[in-house]
Amino acid sequence: MARIRSIKPEYWTSEQVMNCSRDARCLFIGLWNFCDDGGNHPASVKTLKAEVFPGDDDATMDAMMRWIDELIEQGLLAEYEAEGREFWHVTGWHHQRIDQPTMRHPAGDTGDAVTQGDARHPKRLGGKQRQLLIRKLRDRDGDTCHSCGDAPGVTLLRVTEPSPENPHDARTYRLVCTSCRGKKPSGDAQVTQGDARYVAGDSTTESNGVESNGVEGSNTTGTVIVSGTPSRVTGDASPGDDLVPRDNAEWIRYFAERHGVEIDPMNLHERKKAFPLFAAWTNAGVTRGRMDKAIAKARKEASEPIVYLPSYVAHVLATMDAPPKQPRQTPEERRRAISKANGDAWLAETPESDPNVIDMEH
Repeated sequence: MARIRSIKPEYWTSEQVMNCSRDARCLFIGLWNFCDDGGNHPASVKTLKAEVFPGDDDATMDAMMRWIDELIEQGLLAEYEAEGREFWHVTGWHHQRIDQPTMRHPAGDTGDAVTQGDARHPKRLGGKQRQLLIRKLRDRDGDTCHSCGDAPGVTLLRVTEPSPENPHDARTYRLVCTSCRGKKPSGDAQVTQGDARYVAGDSTTESNGVESNGVEGSNTTGTVIVSGTPSRVTGDASPGDDLVPRDNAEWIRYFAERHGVEIDPMNLHERKKAFPLFAAWTNAGVTRGRMDKAIAKARKEASEPIVYLPSYVAHVLATMDAPPKQPRQTPEERRRAISKANGDAWLAETPESDPNVIDMEH
């Protein structure tokens, strides 16, 4: 049952809130109306879509998952499991003043919950720890979705039961796309075949040894840190140069892999600068190979360090598309050109034999 909730004026200027997109902020407020009096809501994107955005066709399942992820990563929302089901909890629910609250859903170990239970535990990380885990999984698994192997992996999915000692061990997570995350909200029943090499990996909160670096006794089954110069800098051939990145995630991965430029999609300032450029490049059909040439040209011609590569290379792309400029003429060259053009025009209009002109040579 929907409830009337209060919004404090400080909500709009909160750092956490301002770091979220406008749609995520709107979804967050709508979520309050459909939470129980403990600030808990079933972790169902389909249900939340029907409640908050019933008439918005652009609020797709993928978009809803992205907005939920934004709220979790900013610490505004926590996801937990209780009694075999998953729920979302509004972490700042104590700001709501409710007389005689009624709890429709079991509470989780979310800090300000009214009750807690042994079988309840957080399901998803938030903030910096989440970003660290995503980067660690990308080092291990690559950037593609663990489930479909096609789309970019942009969010986390738990695939094994967490250990009581370390519920956020990297071994229990995989990177998946938003579509697969929506199809498999509870994760896999067990680690899939071929993933045994990850079971020996390390944790996001505890180091189980020195990472493989040639030191005696190092843990060679842990995370392997790959360092070096991006292939575009070395000039090595790379497949897919004629491909056009399809969305923000693919452009972010392109800049990170090929040019060593990290773009934080959770940073509001970076989103405002980068995402409109990415959309324009996708619509214009800018391929990765063409972008490589533009970036190489930008770095070659830059007289000082480039502060923000995407913005700088956008200007370079515009100059590459513009027609070549004609060299400027001196006043004397311009006068001669005009005189020649006038003479050519007069001769073109004069007939070869004019009856009114007497030929004196015959």
